Amino acid sequence: MLFDLIPKDGTPIGNVTLLQRLREGAVTKLKFDIAEEDYWEVRNDLIAQGKIEKGRGRGGSVYRVEAVEVKAKATKRIKESDLYLMVRQYIETLWVKDNEISQFVLEQTASQGKRKTGGRWTRPDFALIALKSFLYIPSGKVLELITFEVKPENDYRIEGVFETAAHSRFSNKSYLVIYTPDGNPATEDFQRVKRECERFGLGLVTFTDGADPSTYETVQEAERRIPDPADVNGFISSQISRANQTRILGMVK
Repeated sequence: MLFDLIPKDGTPIGNVTLLQRLREGAVTKLKFDIAEEDYWEVRNDLIAQGKIEKGRGRGGSVYRVEAVEVKAKATKRIKESDLYLMVRQYIETLWVKDNEISQFVLEQTASQGKRKTGGRWTRPDFALIALKSFLYIPSGKVLELITFEVKPENDYRIEGVFETAAHSRFSNKSYLVIYTPDGNPATEDFQRVKRECERFGLGLVTFTDGADPSTYETVQEAERRIPDPADVNGFISSQISRANQTRILGMVK
């Protein structure tokens, strides 16, 4: 009876409330009252069996363990690589238009195996090499390297900010892109990520539905930096495919 009175969805229930409902049920169904010490004995036995766990709250509480386990299994863990195709489509369609970019090369640079690129934090998930034209700039053309680091909802810790910041050595702009299916969380972890992005001059983009470009939100725009041309050239030489290197050369001619 006691176990049946504990919510099946894993919601905690207070000991005082549970004892009261148990007594009411015992009187109604079994026609006798239950002593408080009997409640604690049965409750502790259920904890020992691993069926329930102690929770928080005034007077203490308990909740079903099996419900929590079922809920965890039902929630599919989204991997970072699962987001790449959708983020790529967003960059290629909406992001470049919003930033007035018409000539560009976009490459997924996340997985390069044992290829020597200078270390893991030198590999953004995506690199966008864009060419912009300006009437009063000598030669009229400016090449920009923009990087994107993608993180799923369960892995956007502060390390992701530092990883994105490391790309600033060779990029003009760097963005951290986070999948937040329930909207931007009002958690201290997310607020800290936002503050650190601002401190490093990084862009922060969130999205709730990878396949829907309208759900992408630029929470913070990236500051433009001027990296050493040798670092930009070295990145393109070491991390961009031969085919795209040829396309870049064609753009800058």
